[in-house]
Amino acid sequence: RSIAAVIFNNRAQIALTMDKPHWAAFDANHSILLNPKWDKSYYTLGKSLANLWFHSDAKKAFSSSNTLVSNNGVVHLIQRCEKIADANDSPEDFLY
Repeated sequence: RSIAAVIFNNRAQIALTMDKPHWAAFDANHSILLNPKWDKSYYTLGKSLANLWFHSDAKKAFSSSNTLVSNNGVVHLIQRCEKIADANDSPEDFLY
């Protein structure tokens, strides 16, 4: 695993904590470019995209994460993104 990929992913997680999902998505994408086989980068990208209300894209990112490392928590997020993308529910319906 590339140290730069870890740094970009950590910075993306901090951006999410600071409620800056655009920055988080940017850094998570960089992390994926540096190490496309690291599941955590896809997970962080999925959370960023879900916060930006791109639920179809978030579902793809979560699915990529789950393909690399199977995780029941990620499966739940995939289902939630699917539900919201299909139903166009209000923002209050998607809670982390």
